[in-house]
Amino acid sequence: MVAASDVHLGYYCCDENLFRKFLDDIVDIKEVTHFVLAGDILDMWRRDNIKLLFDYGDILSKLRDMQNKGKHIYYVVGNHDYHMIQLKHSIETQYTFDVSMDITLPCGDEEYYFIHGYQFEFSDMRNIYQDFANTLCLSDDTIGKDADQLWGLYTAVSPLWKGLEKKARKYLKNALDLPLKRLSDEDMSKLQETIEEWRTEYKTQIDDKFIVYGHTHRPYVDKARKEANTGSWVDDPEHPMYMKNTYITIEEDGTVTLKEYLG
Repeated sequence: MVAASDVHLGYYCCDENLFRKFLDDIVDIKEVTHFVLAGDILDMWRRDNIKLLFDYGDILSKLRDMQNKGKHIYYVVGNHDYHMIQLKHSIETQYTFDVSMDITLPCGDEEYYFIHGYQFEFSDMRNIYQDFANTLCLSDDTIGKDADQLWGLYTAVSPLWKGLEKKARKYLKNALDLPLKRLSDEDMSKLQETIEEWRTEYKTQIDDKFIVYGHTHRPYVDKARKEANTGSWVDDPEHPMYMKNTYITIEEDGTVTLKEYLG
């Protein structure tokens, strides 16, 4: 099983051609029977969502071809491609792979829970944040759009904006920054605490499953906590210390490994 996230196709610093090559390689690995796209594959915040689907139709077609060749493809939506859940029926009809908010898959003796991960950062205002994310996905095609433009769009068209408390408005505006810039080590510790709280709050859904998520752009595997983060495919020059173009593999014996794709 393989999982990847945060490719951000349509954003100027994503390596789309390397990701295409990665998909071509995955097709040829017969041991990979399940492939999970854990959100933010498309960056609908910075590109018109319809044009984005058209421009990267070849990648979606690659995924459909993988599905047709016997691999199971799952698309778990993130915050930057949240609108995919609204397009669920048409995407599933045209490309045949599943689109969902989260998914649990068995592998060997373990069960693995896949979710994008924005839910852990914005757990206390998830519904508001999802409205925020969906609104930004409906923006015009303005590639390279900066945070001020995105925020202006949201405040102009969202009916929820006026009802938000000042603290919530600031929280959402800060959320426009890339995760590596926005999330401190302290924020990451709080996020992991939230993951543990979710295990209790959503016990029937998660409990002691191994959680695989993205969103933070910080790849890791923590076997003791039963957590893994898929990282990102964004080449952020401000944070060269982090691994790029990463993904997670899960073997039948339960081995979870973080890998970097070098092409």
